[in-house]
Amino acid sequence: MKGESYQSGAFDIGPEFPLTLAETYSDSDLKNQLIGTVNGLQPGMEKFINASIAIYTGKLAKKPNQSSASAVLLYGPAIVSLVCNRSGSTYAQGAMTKWYTHGSITADAAPVPATNKNTLTDTGEFIANEEVGNFVHILDAVAGGGVAPEGESRLIVKNTANILTVQPAFSAVVNINSTATIFSASQTILSASGDDRTATSGIVLAPDGIPDNYWGWVCRRGRVGALVKATTAIVAGKSLIADTGRLTLSSTSVYGLSMAQAITACSNDIVSDMIVAYFDAWSPQSITT
Repeated sequence: MKGESYQSGAFDIGPEFPLTLAETYSDSDLKNQLIGTVNGLQPGMEKFINASIAIYTGKLAKKPNQSSASAVLLYGPAIVSLVCNRSGSTYAQGAMTKWYTHGSITADAAPVPATNKNTLTDTGEFIANEEVGNFVHILDAVAGGGVAPEGESRLIVKNTANILTVQPAFSAVVNINSTATIFSASQTILSASGDDRTATSGIVLAPDGIPDNYWGWVCRRGRVGALVKATTAIVAGKSLIADTGRLTLSSTSVYGLSMAQAITACSNDIVSDMIVAYFDAWSPQSITT
């Protein structure tokens, strides 16, 4: 009616198409982070899925050749993300992952040509094309320099063992002795004890796990089957924090360290170390002082 206004909201993070969360995809299928897709999939994409009505929002249960016992362990609504395993070994189902970072980069050669603002050279520091789709951030333009491109971050579109190529270009040439770090929004490694929520990428969903250099789905938020620290009793309702590739019982109430809440309990001598937890690495982290 005239004079009235309405507000509506929608949780829309991508077009709807069938997903099979049990599947994994080779890195060669998804290597071109900028333009390549496989059946509508894109590296790092996030999707809302409701495991209560999975037949409509995604295929959760199994791969075509798997038994019905091999299931994705999601319980109700969840947010999932497609990530790449950079750990060097296969992730197990229920493993906890964090975002990949590559630190300690120091430019050791001038760009070629000398005016090239699209490259950073650190000889022998990288594996060819492994950093494609990640971001490089300039920490110090030259040792003690404090000039451009210090503080700038750029998408890596190509890399050799020695040279990162970025788009768009930095605002200035990256000179010798400049320092930088690489961080990713789509590549992961296993979590470590003490990791906080900002570092955490999700819980592995594939029943067969995710092989090294393969892409697969992780749960970013929702009720999910998660591995917990072996020989550790878990109390239902208690807060869980990061361990090495797993969750463990929390002894702290610090919000930034709390990854999940135990839905089911387990004793310290169970055969299986899988529990159901409400995991949340997706919500914005509150800032406390």
